[in-house]
Amino acid sequence: MIRMPAIAGFQAIALRNACIAAIFRAIMEAEDSRDFSDASLSGKEHTVMAKIRCNRVSSGLRQSEALASFVDFHGRTHSIRVERDFLSENDGNTYLPVGIVHVDPKNKAVLIELPHEAETGANRLWMKEEQFDAPIEAFA
Repeated sequence: MIRMPAIAGFQAIALRNACIAAIFRAIMEAEDSRDFSDASLSGKEHTVMAKIRCNRVSSGLRQSEALASFVDFHGRTHSIRVERDFLSENDGNTYLPVGIVHVDPKNKAVLIELPHEAETGANRLWMKEEQFDAPIEAFA
């Protein structure tokens, strides 16, 4: 019988977050284009990735962790705890990588999927197009 060492609660969370961060980084690096055609949004070809601007980034439970906060389409604030190196910075703004699920051109809204559940319990949220690091081509 092989015995595995017990992992304490915070260590298990840190390990899970590190794995999620590594997976999302690999997806972001593999994504060569921002093709928002209907076929790519249906999930049949590949996951379309984007980055949303964070309103605030606070310290996490550990030095390597951060609490990123952002506002959704309806004005509600959500926070998500991630590894600090999972976030990216550009022109003084901090961005969180997310998956794009659907684009609603009528309301100029984008349905995103977070890397994991936010502290509000949300997994998917509607976001305004101006909250992204780059224009969403489906709105062009």
